[in-house]
Amino acid sequence: MTKVAFKMSEKEIIGRLKQTVGSKHVWETLVPRAGRVFVGIDKKKLKDAIRFLKTEGFTHLSAITGLETEDEIELLYHLSKENVLLTIRVRLPLNETVIPSITDRFISTMHFCS
Repeated sequence: MTKVAFKMSEKEIIGRLKQTVGSKHVWETLVPRAGRVFVGIDKKKLKDAIRFLKTEGFTHLSAITGLETEDEIELLYHLSKENVLLTIRVRLPLNETVIPSITDRFISTMHFCS
C-alpha cells in the first residue's frame, strides 16, 4: 500500500496552527506569496506551535533571528517543509526577555543558545 502525502495550503497551515494554540494567542498572520507564511504568536504558546509544526513535517529550523526595536525584541523562528517557509514571530518586552526553550524539539537550537 502506498502512502499518499497530503499537502496543506498556507491557509490550512494557519488554520490548524490557530486551532492548536488558540486563535486568541495568534496576533498576526501573513501570506505574502505562495510558499511563504508568517505567524505571530504569544510566547507562552511557542512550544505548542513548534510541537505542532514539527509533527506536520516542518522538521528543518534554518535560523532564529532577533530584532530589537525601541520597546521590544522580536524573535523569528524560520522553519521549512517541502516548498513552504514558515516564520513564527514572538514578541518580548525589553524587560522580559526570557522565552521557553525549544531544544527538546530541535536539538540544533543549542547552536543559538549562549
